[in-house]
Amino acid sequence: MTTGQMILNLLLAHVIGDFYCQTGRSCNGKREKGLMGIDLYVHAFIILVLSWLSAWSWSFWWAALVIGVIHLFIDASKAAVERKLKIEGQPIYMTRYAVWPFVIDQVFHVAVIAFVFWWWLQYNDWCLPSWEKVLGTHNLLLILALLLSWKPANLLVKHILVYCQVGVLDKTKGQLANYKVGALIGTLERWLIIFFMSIQQYVAIGFLVAAKSIRDFGVNRESEKSEYVLAGTMLSISIGIATGLLLFIK
Repeated sequence: MTTGQMILNLLLAHVIGDFYCQTGRSCNGKREKGLMGIDLYVHAFIILVLSWLSAWSWSFWWAALVIGVIHLFIDASKAAVERKLKIEGQPIYMTRYAVWPFVIDQVFHVAVIAFVFWWWLQYNDWCLPSWEKVLGTHNLLLILALLLSWKPANLLVKHILVYCQVGVLDKTKGQLANYKVGALIGTLERWLIIFFMSIQQYVAIGFLVAAKSIRDFGVNRESEKSEYVLAGTMLSISIGIATGLLLFIK
């Protein structure tokens, strides 16, 4: 098994743990209570277990422990920043600058995974079978692409639109109006793009974009809403294509 295939397992574990094993309530609990609450520790433990399982090696326990502990302190730092840093009287997560803690948090997590994995490889070899042998690398990449284009992509699109002040920001919730509807449509759109890329039907992507644009701009003629739809669509398509390119990694 190549190093790239090993990293793929760990990235899948991170994406599942960080985006799909958390609820809005637990995220708010981490932000409000930090190290004094239980949500942070539960989340770090989930990351630890998923990282360990993804390795399919008993000797990876100490590396998984390091990943889990550092993940805990990164999230605690992010929670403290979101709780204490205020801009124009609002906590940063309620403003358009919420994109920066989100992006920096993910960059640190991926960097830690890469470093700990490299460190572990200095003393160990992967000797047990992994999910790569069960599902195949291509199918694992497909799963990763679909997972990335769902919740992580929706959060990234939301943060970018808010940062660029496109659309109407509901300041009581710190998110865009109609976010849930746009998130559902965007997810389906990106999944279709990934499907068309997997069967190499690139013309179909053009038809999908054209059909959606005609429908949206035929209904939404208001300038502000049209800009919101156009920006959201372009971001969604870009992310869909970027995640679809994962399928072509050898």
